[in-house]
Amino acid sequence: MKTKLEINITKEDIEGGIRRNHTTCPIAIATKRAFKRKRIVSVDRFNLRFTANRVKEVIVLPLKAKNFISNFDNGCKVKPFKFVISYGK
Repeated sequence: MKTKLEINITKEDIEGGIRRNHTTCPIAIATKRAFKRKRIVSVDRFNLRFTANRVKEVIVLPLKAKNFISNFDNGCKVKPFKFVISYGK
């Protein structure tokens, strides 16, 4: 059964995030916080990557997350938002 996890990108994540950085962008920061355990998380324009229970996961990001990344990386104003991922077997 897949595990669902809500990723909540806050104003603080946006203010502390680094543009064009796979591990310290707002989505990566929020994902690490959502897991509540230390995880290696990486985000690109299309995917979210992390390791859970010794299994590497690649999750295709929803359109609103892809749009957020594009806008954030290009210096546009962005707002907090949330989305849900499903991972595992």
